[in-house]
Amino acid sequence: MRIDLFMNSEKGLKQIDIAEELASRIDSGHETALRIRRLHESKLITDNTKDKLRRGEMSINEAYKELRSQEKAIKLEESRRQTEIEAQEKDIKPIIFHTNGIKWIQDQEPCDLLI
Repeated sequence: MRIDLFMNSEKGLKQIDIAEELASRIDSGHETALRIRRLHESKLITDNTKDKLRRGEMSINEAYKELRSQEKAIKLEESRRQTEIEAQEKDIKPIIFHTNGIKWIQDQEPCDLLI
C-alpha cells in the first residue's frame, strides 16, 4: 500500500490544466493550445491540412477557422434536415413571401420565412 499519496490534502495530486501545460511547453497562449487540441481531436481536419500545419504553410488560427467553418456548415445542414423532417411529419407547407418588409408588415399575413 502506498502512503505517499494524499488524496484529500494540499499534498495530494494537483489537477493539471492540459491546455495550460501545453501552452507552457510550446511557448504559446492558452487559447492557441486549446485550438491545437481541438484540431488534433477533430475528425474533420484533412491530412492535407495537417501537412500544411506541419510545414508551416498554414497557421493554427487559419486551420481553426477552417474547422469552425466546417462545423458550422455541418450544424446548419443538420438543422435544415431536422426542419424538413418536422415539416413532413406535421405536413406543414411554409408560406414564403419575397417582398420588402414594409409591405409585408402592412399586409400582416402569417408566414414561416421572410426573405
